[in-house]
Amino acid sequence: MIAILFPRFDHEAIEERYASWQSQMLLRREEGIEFTFYDAQEPASVAAGLVESDHPKRLAMRLRELLVRTPEVVAALPVSNEAGNPNQRRTPPAPYLTLRELAKVTSAMQSGSPSSERVTWDRSDPGAFLCRTAYLDGIDDPPFRAIEGREVVISHNDYAHRWIVMRAEMRNDLLPLIPTDAKSIIELGCGEGALGAAIKQRQKCRVVGVELDPRAAAIARKRIDAVYNGNVQHIVEILKEKFECIVGSERRRAAS
Repeated sequence: MIAILFPRFDHEAIEERYASWQSQMLLRREEGIEFTFYDAQEPASVAAGLVESDHPKRLAMRLRELLVRTPEVVAALPVSNEAGNPNQRRTPPAPYLTLRELAKVTSAMQSGSPSSERVTWDRSDPGAFLCRTAYLDGIDDPPFRAIEGREVVISHNDYAHRWIVMRAEMRNDLLPLIPTDAKSIIELGCGEGALGAAIKQRQKCRVVGVELDPRAAAIARKRIDAVYNGNVQHIVEILKEKFECIVGSERRRAAS
């Protein structure tokens, strides 16, 4: 039995981006498995969803086999392009921009010489991971806390794509494009307000943000003049304020 877990956010679109729709679509097509999202406040025993697979070459089963071969560890993890733990973070052997290209990359990695690494896990969010249910059932914290401070095994042959986390980025690529004489600016998808704060530091202006993630919006409110939490389309419909500059760009990377 396998649990593949992702943290739950307050909106489906955020969950989808965090877990990476490309990886989810690939895994669902290849294995027909379900992804389990957990709430930060719920016990791991409640969050853990059981997933079955019987194909030895697919990711979930491959991680389970690695876990069986490494009885000393509590969990098995794939490497990822975006990971907080440097031991888990890997650049894929070839670039990809589509699901088909991603499938080729993962297939090439799986066909390589077996390679894995045992590490003591820190407080980083591992993203997708496979954990022994005994460790999940006994804690009242979010599931990934079950592996904190414990030994895990990381498979260098298995890969999970995750979107770059941009909520806290300053966006140096956009700052030079924003007019220095603009007095009123709105940023669609402002994240934690890092770009807006940099704009306000550079010039005298009013900066308003729109952000879907309520946690990021709460941080942004401390940095810029106003933040609307919700879907951009809905917010724009009720906005009465006019702006000289509209910032709305999303940079997506296949690998870092």
